[in-house]
Amino acid sequence: MIYFNLTALIIGVLIVVINLLWMLKSKDIRKRFFYVLLLLFYFLICGLTAALNETEHYLNYFIYYSAVLFGTLYLTRNSTLNLPTFRTDGFYQMVVRFSKPFLILYTIYCLIPFVYPVFRIWNLVIPPGINVDTALEGEIEQSGFSAGIGQVLNIFYLISLAAYIDKPKKIIAIMLFFFYLGFANTGYISRGSILRLLVQVFIIIYINFPKLRKKMMITGFAAAPLLIIFFVWYMYKRSGVDTQIDFMTAIGKLAEIEFSFSAPFDTIYDGTYADPWAYIQSWLTMPLPGPLRFGSQNYIVNYNYTADIYGMSTTDNNFAVMLPGLAIEGAYCMGVGLAFIHAMMFAITINLFYNAFLNTRAFYMLSIYWCIHIPMGVIRGGTLALYSFTNKTFLFVMVVLYMLYIVNKRTHMSSRI
Repeated sequence: MIYFNLTALIIGVLIVVINLLWMLKSKDIRKRFFYVLLLLFYFLICGLTAALNETEHYLNYFIYYSAVLFGTLYLTRNSTLNLPTFRTDGFYQMVVRFSKPFLILYTIYCLIPFVYPVFRIWNLVIPPGINVDTALEGEIEQSGFSAGIGQVLNIFYLISLAAYIDKPKKIIAIMLFFFYLGFANTGYISRGSILRLLVQVFIIIYINFPKLRKKMMITGFAAAPLLIIFFVWYMYKRSGVDTQIDFMTAIGKLAEIEFSFSAPFDTIYDGTYADPWAYIQSWLTMPLPGPLRFGSQNYIVNYNYTADIYGMSTTDNNFAVMLPGLAIEGAYCMGVGLAFIHAMMFAITINLFYNAFLNTRAFYMLSIYWCIHIPMGVIRGGTLALYSFTNKTFLFVMVVLYMLYIVNKRTHMSSRI
């Protein structure tokens, strides 16, 4: 028997409508995109699940968490990091000067897997077939120092694209190039990666070509059902199953996978698995090198959640990482009583950083990247990845960029003397 709670659906829709009223007042079109996508994915991941899964406690918790989250977002909507040096024209010109070296460095990093440890440069011309197992193995193996280098270089790559603000077609071409390298490397691209690319390209075109906006909106709505069918078909295809999918079948499968996050909530509700100190400690020690984090780097929420709630271990043959979604992560990590801290931390962080991106010309592509990375990657996948970016990786990148700026400024002054 299919479960459906109309009251939960109405409450979820009301939360969307109430917050849309103030979110759409944002002056910058990028921020409107950011807030609307944030609200949409929050509704899909954390709200719609209440209407489709029978639980005793989730709906009340969802209302409580949502009130804190969006209340904090509203109160801090104009808050920003104070980065005066990074907003100067001199800093932007430095980024423009180093954009090509950054892109070359990132290209070299992306090409390394084609020659080491196995030489397979021909994959660039003839990509391997879709292989989800190979991609998963690579994802598990890519950890520690290697993954950290990749994250840092990815930020440099995104920042370097600001040099082409007035050349949107070139930005899109560069993005497509690196997207192809990723596919040629593993023979696999996740549905999330495809969606992120499509949304970023859509936003870039929408911003830079006003005459196309109406056509783009119509095309976007018309293409949505086809995209849903494609993503579900692709999910089967990457598992080696080639089958025909109609729209209703695709919707049903999507609901089963993406709208069922609250199903185990009553197991989480009593706080048995909550460890607020582990979560806070992980947040506090994020900037430190691994040995100085006193084991907090081993607190991996999604893996712990999979083991605690679903009883699966990484050694199991059928292992798959289960995601809690933003609201449920708050209850799982902090307990229901302290989940408001989780919501406030998230809301304050994204406003501080996103407003800083909007006010800094050199962070143009970061502002567009976040439009889909936060709604889809963090609301669905978890907040510790966000804090790894804000508290550690981005901080390191800023130090390097500031040093380059000082050196570049002194070199420029010396040449003028």
